[in-house]
Amino acid sequence: MARIWRSQSNSPLKSSILRLHHIGLTVPNLELAEYHFMKNGFQHEACMIWEQERNLFLTKKTLRIELSQTTVQTELIHFAFEVPSLSAVRGLYKYEDGPYELDNGWDVLFAKDGYHPWIEFIQTT
Repeated sequence: MARIWRSQSNSPLKSSILRLHHIGLTVPNLELAEYHFMKNGFQHEACMIWEQERNLFLTKKTLRIELSQTTVQTELIHFAFEVPSLSAVRGLYKYEDGPYELDNGWDVLFAKDGYHPWIEFIQTT
């Protein structure tokens, strides 16, 4: 018989997340990945360079995908959550990188506890 585990956490993070902002995928060929997403109805939203990596944001309805081209071995996927304020999540994780202000006005903070992929928190206003 399977058991269902339910978290009883009252973490301050639980009430801070507004929504899933995007799912990030690392790809070796940005143009080829872009082609396949566009063929399936995604549209361009934005392009940017982050730490010498080309990044492309594509959207389809409410789904946003970030494609990152890199030649460096890195995690293949990350999740980004929109929060009203980065101060709500600062200090909750063992490893934190940031915050950084992007050219488009977003403030971002990368966080990790150890075994899960990096989580990106984004303040858009």
